[in-house]
Amino acid sequence: MAIKISDNLDYKGTKPDFQRQSYATKEALKNVVQGAMPELYLAFCLEDRQLYLYDKSNDDDPTTGKFRIFQAGSTTQVTEMPEADEPYVDVVLQYVGETDGNYTKGWFYECDKTETTEEKPVETIEKLTELIEESDGIITLKITEEESSEVQAFLKDEKAYFVYEKSVYTGDVLTDNVVELSTSTVIDTDEAVAELGLTYTEVISTTYAWNNISVSPSSGEPAVITQSEINDLFN
Repeated sequence: MAIKISDNLDYKGTKPDFQRQSYATKEALKNVVQGAMPELYLAFCLEDRQLYLYDKSNDDDPTTGKFRIFQAGSTTQVTEMPEADEPYVDVVLQYVGETDGNYTKGWFYECDKTETTEEKPVETIEKLTELIEESDGIITLKITEEESSEVQAFLKDEKAYFVYEKSVYTGDVLTDNVVELSTSTVIDTDEAVAELGLTYTEVISTTYAWNNISVSPSSGEPAVITQSEINDLFN
């Protein structure tokens, strides 16, 4: 039950108004007890001095859990650029510190994520099953003339690879993503999987970097407006 009060609190100490408003590290953000948090909550992290939004609907980030850097429609200004990392992906910061060899005062930077990938062959039933379980593909599996079921499937080159009654199958994808069980083939050995010639994309490295973004025709530098352009504005 909520406790009703009729006046504001007058706390004059140096601690945050509520203990969970401030965390010393990103690790502390990640390790909050989710059952003790509301659906949405704003808190500061002293490690990077950023404001974070906790959202229970977020996926768990390996660095900050369900917290993400808060952006309220305006760019955050910083005098020191934080290390580029996963929580900052797609975040835009304006650097207002002294110009150095890496950053220019007044310029805007966005954290970009670059993944280096490699195509690898699918050679085992275990790997094919893993691809099926991770896929967002859905087929309508026609089991009999009267019975059909929505089934998760790995789709490639108009073929569907799916699991039915603990066995791995492959079948042709027909109109409306229908696959007929009666014409599908059971794949029950690693050799049979290798003969399919399937490949999958594996991320072998991930890098992060702050890159200057264009906020004017001069790609970050103050734009020059000609006299004729000024005249056009007032005509």
